[in-house]
Amino acid sequence: MTVGGKTILSGAAWTFVTYAISMSIRLGSNVVLSRFLAPELMGVMVIIHTIRVGVELFSDLGFEQNVVGSEAGRDKDFLNTIWTMQLIRGLFLALVFFSISPYLSSIYKVDSTIFYAVAFVPLINAMASTSIFSLVKDVQVRKRYTFEICCEILTFVVTMAVVWFWRDVWAIVIGMLCGVAARSSLSYLLPHPPHRLLLVKRHVIEIFRFGRWIMMSSVLMYASVQIDKIYLGNALPLAIFGIYGLARTIGDLPSVLAGRICYQILFPVISASRNLEDAAIIRAIGPPRMKLLLLGCIGMSVGIAWADYAVWILYDARYSAAGWMLSILLGGAWLAVLSSLNEAVLLSRMPAFQGISSAARLVAMAIGLYIGTSYYGVTGALGAVVAGEFCRYLVLSFGQYKAGLTFMRQDFALTALLVLLVLCWAEFRYALGLGSTLDGLNFGVQ
Repeated sequence: MTVGGKTILSGAAWTFVTYAISMSIRLGSNVVLSRFLAPELMGVMVIIHTIRVGVELFSDLGFEQNVVGSEAGRDKDFLNTIWTMQLIRGLFLALVFFSISPYLSSIYKVDSTIFYAVAFVPLINAMASTSIFSLVKDVQVRKRYTFEICCEILTFVVTMAVVWFWRDVWAIVIGMLCGVAARSSLSYLLPHPPHRLLLVKRHVIEIFRFGRWIMMSSVLMYASVQIDKIYLGNALPLAIFGIYGLARTIGDLPSVLAGRICYQILFPVISASRNLEDAAIIRAIGPPRMKLLLLGCIGMSVGIAWADYAVWILYDARYSAAGWMLSILLGGAWLAVLSSLNEAVLLSRMPAFQGISSAARLVAMAIGLYIGTSYYGVTGALGAVVAGEFCRYLVLSFGQYKAGLTFMRQDFALTALLVLLVLCWAEFRYALGLGSTLDGLNFGVQ
């Protein structure tokens, strides 16, 4: 496989279509849940999801990235070693989750039995087949996303059925458990060599050697991405935190899409073309990258300018404050999209920069959250999120410069275009007498 614009664009097109379906499912689920559950319970949902993701990222050795990046990624013994290590890790994480559940309950004032139930998720998730990783290795985008969409639809149906009869946070927990179990079970319907417990020493060493950077990066990335939820979940009233969490969930959608394109398409393509010169990679990636970011720029400008109306249409009056919050978060999401694209290029050449950039974002957000929330409440927290993404982008841009794979001019030009489009939308709104999406901005300490 070689680096090719058509490969990247066709894969990106499939990624966009399937992500649009996935986003519709998740957004639909979020909207329905907000109708049945009060903001306080939505806040509990955000806490549960945040802790669950944190536990799963603990000791992450990047099994998928190992399969994609290793020359032995199609070897049966290598895949079985990955599968065995995955099971061991899942069991270990479930035990860790069980042990810390009482402490989490006391910190966030949430029923401990909820955390005990969610503790099963890492183990159930670890039972999935390595066939999912092999699809990424072979850049079989269509098959991978068709599989993921089917799993998400099943999770959505189960969750909605439970919440209809049981309007409580337990509906979310049950839906989560069923969804993870369904994904792990269905993964064995995909083509794969027979699984068996096996640990080959040379493969274990290779996995740990490559995975040490992934482990450090995953922990730092989780901390830098979720630190606001971890901190605010205890610092704010659950109702306000639930509204913030809703805005944060929607605001993360563009960066999640960019992450899918990067890790499912760009990283495998670049890894398979590691013998090419840097100039050849830039020539191949530059044009499709430009087209993708141009589409993203137009879409993001609409989102930033009309976020308040989007929230008004989808949610009831209890969640109206999420509109101006979302507008600010989407500004940070643009930086996150640029960073994700840069990160995918660096991962195959200088993987350490993934961890360094996450550390920079973590430090910026930690300082920003403490100072920002002390003086400006939720608005200060939003500013900390944007500042963190900016610091991450600067570090990754420096790494790309050192690697000779920089796209700074392209990024600057498209960012300037985004600002111009947002200003045009703002002028259009004022001309219609619709005010600004930031009219509800609150600088008070909550």
